[in-house]
Amino acid sequence: MQSKFFETFAAPFTKRCLLLKFLILGGGSTLAYVSSSATGDVLPIKKGPQLPPKPGPRGKI
Repeated sequence: MQSKFFETFAAPFTKRCLLLKFLILGGGSTLAYVSSSATGDVLPIKKGPQLPPKPGPRGKI
C-alpha cells in the first residue's frame, strides 16, 4: 500500500522536475528579496542631473 502511494503521488517529482521547481522558487525568492531591498533612486529619471549642463557649440545650453 505504501509503495503504491509513492508510485502514484511521487511520480511528478522526478529529478528534472524538482530541479526546475527549485530553480524557479529560488529565482523568484531572490528576485522578490532584491526588489524589496532596492532603493527607488536607481533610475536616472529619479536621480536627476548629476553634473551641471555643458554649453553647446553656440554657447547655449
